[in-house]
Amino acid sequence: MRRLALLSPFLLVLLVAPCAHATQETTTLEATVREYLRVGVEGVAAARKQSSPARKLVLADRALAKLHRAHALKKLHAKAVGKALGRSIEAALICGLNLKTRVYLQRGSLPRAKRLNDAALSLATVNIEALKLRVAIQKAMLVDVYEQIEGRQGIQRLRARHATAGSPLRNRGGARRR
Repeated sequence: MRRLALLSPFLLVLLVAPCAHATQETTTLEATVREYLRVGVEGVAAARKQSSPARKLVLADRALAKLHRAHALKKLHAKAVGKALGRSIEAALICGLNLKTRVYLQRGSLPRAKRLNDAALSLATVNIEALKLRVAIQKAMLVDVYEQIEGRQGIQRLRARHATAGSPLRNRGGARRR
């Protein structure tokens, strides 16, 4: 009995130490997730301010990388992160995905815009902006998207080249080189 009395403080320390360590890990994990969220939200805000679509995509990619990391940590440690922080991460992630979807839609990259829109809608099916982008993508797939969106320099050059060159070699009926 005396040995147990001598060991009890050590047992108490051994029982309490993992709890303190777990609390410290939870705090560190939550701080890390909050930092990823902060950097991601600032990156999306900076991308929105850009006028160049290429620059928007670069900044949005960087921001989405941080937001995807925060979302992955939230999935792994759902109890430690908390529901409110998890909802904030998903809202920021959807906002960034919608931004990239809009840029790709304006550039005419419909398959990539559709994939990004699907990712945004998988996170929240009731996001109004994502649903509007879905309708715009479907409309663009039905009509000639390049006629609907202005500023398509590359497409205009390609059409001018095709108009001046005549029919392509494969349609001329000549023998092909192999």
